[in-house]
Amino acid sequence: MTSITDLSEGGVDQALEVLRQFTSEKMSKYELTLFMVDSLGKEMTAAILTYFYPFYSEAIDELDKFSQNPRGLGFSISNKSIDIDDIIDSIDSPTPVGLFKLLSGLDLNITANPVIRK
Repeated sequence: MTSITDLSEGGVDQALEVLRQFTSEKMSKYELTLFMVDSLGKEMTAAILTYFYPFYSEAIDELDKFSQNPRGLGFSISNKSIDIDDIIDSIDSPTPVGLFKLLSGLDLNITANPVIRK
């Protein structure tokens, strides 16, 4: 039987190692800003972190559990108040304001190694 490690030629193991490094300690909002600002710019980083940091703060423990024992990730995404047209418009011409509007209407949850029931 071929393992995922063999099929990915070590790519999965490398990704898990990177995830372990990022979840070993919770980064402050300032540290994440420094990490993202070079590639995304000030405005986009600020827009993303306004929404992403609370999610990151809640999800870090689940991501750490997964990185130590990768059996699966469960994602729950709910739309609190966004119109589908807003989502389509934001994809066609993303701006920091549009991205923030889109992200602020979503409720995201992550669960490490969820139990799947039939």
